[in-house]
Amino acid sequence: TSLSKINTTVSANFTSEGIINGKVRQVFDNYFGLNYRSSVTDTSIESQIESIEESNEFVKVSNLSNTNLEDISKPVMRSYDFKIESGFVDAIGDKLYISPMLYFATEENPFKEKTRSYPIDFTYPRASRVIFTIKIPEGYVVDYVPEKVAIGLPDNTGTFQYLAVANSEKIQVTVMTKINANILPATYYASLKEFFQTIVEKENEKIVLKKS
Repeated sequence: TSLSKINTTVSANFTSEGIINGKVRQVFDNYFGLNYRSSVTDTSIESQIESIEESNEFVKVSNLSNTNLEDISKPVMRSYDFKIESGFVDAIGDKLYISPMLYFATEENPFKEKTRSYPIDFTYPRASRVIFTIKIPEGYVVDYVPEKVAIGLPDNTGTFQYLAVANSEKIQVTVMTKINANILPATYYASLKEFFQTIVEKENEKIVLKKS
């Protein structure tokens, strides 16, 4: 009945050539911690790096480390550095079109059928928070950031919030998704499908920078 949480912080530096260098820190709590421990038990750091890189075509990972794998009374923490040389920045004219959520964005709606006659099982209530801090490349200023969004499922069974703010030096994008029940009845399906479609569309919006 209690929420299981993943908190992710990403700091990234972009160059005008579209190369991205950054750091990721993740905290896995409760069932997410259990699942993560199970996935890396008896697995080498090299294999864990390969798993991330295989799932994300353009990403190169280094300096991966885990904390609290053995201490089940605490959340598991994972951190690593990454480098991306293509795939998330498009240079068109004097503008850069950036996908700020990088490889953490939800790419497709898991609910594709028009109707559903049986409950939706999420296994356990869950919450995800991702905070991206993007350093603006020298010689560029912000031209566009996506508008904020806050939506919910019926009876407070889920929420999604998206907020992007910018100043002259950096952009911060905060995305929070929460499902407050482990099982949702089939009557929620239409709302849930629309909910996740909004998540897909919002998480894949681009930030636009232009030359100053």
